[in-house]
Amino acid sequence: SAAAGPFVARCAEYSRRFQRSCSLYFGYMAKAVAARQAPYAVTTFVDTDTFVCDAAPLLALPRLMRPYDLLLHLPRTTQGWINSGVLVVRRDAAGAWVDGWLREFESLDDFGDQLHLLKVLP
Repeated sequence: SAAAGPFVARCAEYSRRFQRSCSLYFGYMAKAVAARQAPYAVTTFVDTDTFVCDAAPLLALPRLMRPYDLLLHLPRTTQGWINSGVLVVRRDAAGAWVDGWLREFESLDDFGDQLHLLKVLP
């Protein structure tokens, strides 16, 4: 669930382990919480640091989504991870993986959201 209690209890450990503010911990979880509570049947999430050069591909995402429950662009980053900066979610299927994504944040085995997402993708 998206209840804050378990994560608030992990704040001090997160800050100690990763030398990062706990606000970042919650920031990384924001997309998972939003995906769980999406108000639309299909929702496109675009990170605030994503620079859109051409809106046409972005506007096509909901149409491309039709046969899928989750659409995720998987470019490799310089750190070797994927970048989940653009994510399209079908609300009625999100519970199958979003709750697991939120639980993974409790593991504190990485400071961000991407490794946690990879571990729970269907």
